Amino acid sequence: MPSDEVITLKLSAGNTILEGIRRIESWERIWEAVGGLDAQYQTAPGIEDMSRGLTLSLEEWTLLSCCERAVRLQQLCRGSTLKDFEICRLLWALMTLGIVVRISLRV
Repeated sequence: MPSDEVITLKLSAGNTILEGIRRIESWERIWEAVGGLDAQYQTAPGIEDMSRGLTLSLEEWTLLSCCERAVRLQQLCRGSTLKDFEICRLLWALMTLGIVVRISLRV
């Protein structure tokens, strides 16, 4: 039956996207999104506003802080306690949210 009742949900768009990508189990799909071991990542300007309210573990926040300077995916995998799969999936989510950007290598 139709109702005039308005239901308000307090959902964070960032956390919803993050959780959706966390549920993806296809390594091929994730690997394609992150661009390989030589891909470099860096936090985007305005990260404070974009990451406010985001639900990340301590390890995930630590990984994000490693991206304050340009860093290769290979270095992130070597330096983190997270599994490579989790790192790549997190990077994909952070790129989708605009918090981290993949930068081009200059030759």
